[in-house]
Amino acid sequence: MRDGYVEFHYHGWHQELLRQRITPEEVRWASDLLAGLSYQQWTDAFRAGGYDSDTSERFIKRILAKVAEGERLGLTPPQPRRAAATGSR
Repeated sequence: MRDGYVEFHYHGWHQELLRQRITPEEVRWASDLLAGLSYQQWTDAFRAGGYDSDTSERFIKRILAKVAEGERLGLTPPQPRRAAATGSR
């Protein structure tokens, strides 16, 4: 994240399309939509694209990991619980 926008590790064509344009909220929104797809839908999509099952599995595993990462983007980590005050210091 930089200046309130998500930074992508993308070094291909048209990098300006991603630079300082996409907020964490937008990534979470898209990730939530993608998380709604079933595993069967993912495998059907890759099969329709002509991918073999081993390649599909690798892609799907990575995509699902990135979707989970996107759902967590920008959320503050849970704060450690403080011990209850006992009166002694």
